[in-house]
Amino acid sequence: MKFTSEKDISLLELVKAKMGFVSNTKARNVIKAGQIMVSGKVVKIPSTVIKPGTEVELVKRVKSKRVLKEEPILKHRILFEDENLLAVDKRTGLIGKSSNGNLRTLFTDVQYYLKGKGIDTCFMVNKVDKKESGIVVFAKELGLYKELSDNWKNYTKRHYVVIPGGMVDEKGNLEDTFHENDIGLLLPGKGKKTMEVSLDYRVMKTNGQFTVIRVEEKSSHKNQIRAMFSLLKNPILGDDKYRSEYKYEKGMAAHFFSIKFPYNDDELEIKTPIPKPFLKLAR
Repeated sequence: MKFTSEKDISLLELVKAKMGFVSNTKARNVIKAGQIMVSGKVVKIPSTVIKPGTEVELVKRVKSKRVLKEEPILKHRILFEDENLLAVDKRTGLIGKSSNGNLRTLFTDVQYYLKGKGIDTCFMVNKVDKKESGIVVFAKELGLYKELSDNWKNYTKRHYVVIPGGMVDEKGNLEDTFHENDIGLLLPGKGKKTMEVSLDYRVMKTNGQFTVIRVEEKSSHKNQIRAMFSLLKNPILGDDKYRSEYKYEKGMAAHFFSIKFPYNDDELEIKTPIPKPFLKLAR
């Protein structure tokens, strides 16, 4: 199958249009599998710009003989992986990403892992604070990274947190107005950077002294969960930034456990269980 472009267009968009694909994912998979030739040469980069009149051809995939080698190992729990996406469970205490190239981070671990599989591109879609644990999503291609980043606030995201004491109601919605101060803290009331915070919650386990709570974000602001429970006078365990009086040996009792979003013509949910130390606190 051969076709040409009538205007400047990315290879991804051209293949999607000419081959009738509904999603970017299917078109991206065909390109990265080496099935597209541009002017007689295989091109595997979806963002490549195709000039008007350039000949593009779909070729049959030829299976090459592989030399057996040791599969690269990632020392983090992999929650999901396919040709374009990787999600891992970050442990408490590990920095997600740093400008210091000599520092070991989750990003450098994933980058090394992907390079061992012959993948040179790696983009971190979301961040989880050093003191927290939970899901971190990586895109293996720039176009997918931009798509996920641009729509991140619209996805369904859930967290587990542990607070001292308990809640008046077993479930409900928490809403309030906050503003961001000059050092990035969210404080109650209006200010220069005012925002409305809304969270749904459900008590999962409690012993009166500590309570495990499931929180679903209805708004999308950095540190909104931490600020809300601080406002309720029940800051998350270990959250000294928001004046928690309780220490948590692993850092902070906050875990990003579930993300749900449209993917590959379907809905993908990536999730983890409640951390066992959280359950021990509330038993």
